[in-house]
Amino acid sequence: MIATKIESFYGRGAGDYLHHDVEDIINLVAGRPELINELQQAPQQLRDFVEQEIDDLLADENFVDSISMHLGPSQSEQARVNIVIARLRQIAGL
Repeated sequence: MIATKIESFYGRGAGDYLHHDVEDIINLVAGRPELINELQQAPQQLRDFVEQEIDDLLADENFVDSISMHLGPSQSEQARVNIVIARLRQIAGL
């Protein structure tokens, strides 16, 4: 699922970190802590793709800055920014 969203972002989102495909990626990572385990069980080629793409996204400060914009304005939603970043880093380091 996350690989499909990444592909969609590069196709439709064209690098716009406010695009709804980025929102989908962020919400998927925020709402599915089991995603990391699922990726660990995924075929190597899929894992490599997701790792590299997430690593590339994390290297761009604009992407990292956009995470909070996709989580909602409440204090509890904004508190999840660090959780999402930590999970993305885990995914990038699989």
